[in-house]
Amino acid sequence: MYTQTSHDPFLADTFAVGVLLYALFAKDYPWMATKPGVCKHFEYFQAQGFRELIHKRKVRKADDRIIDVLSEPLKQLLEGMMARDPNRRLSLGAVAHRRSVWDEPWVKQLNHQTLRPGMSLCPGTTFLWAK
Repeated sequence: MYTQTSHDPFLADTFAVGVLLYALFAKDYPWMATKPGVCKHFEYFQAQGFRELIHKRKVRKADDRIIDVLSEPLKQLLEGMMARDPNRRLSLGAVAHRRSVWDEPWVKQLNHQTLRPGMSLCPGTTFLWAK
């Protein structure tokens, strides 16, 4: 993201990985650019937040909204990773006084499952990985 202030590169990495996960599970990018004035989706995200963005956005080539096809634990994970305020963003490592992605329900449920061929990485999802 383009800002005038300094940033924590580790928290910027968390944001970037959140965008990557969103793109993998939603089968689309959340926005095309973060440069001010270039992408209306990113501007909407900045003004309204992640939940409002996924409520508004539709799945590409479908009538479903993104909010309806992602499981609640995955939405929570993405919302924490892509928090607009870096002070509220999840951490990818062990950082004192900060929530970690490793403690999120979606990640914890993966830790307790053995993935098999054909098994969804997105439990509770109604659209993703469907043929």
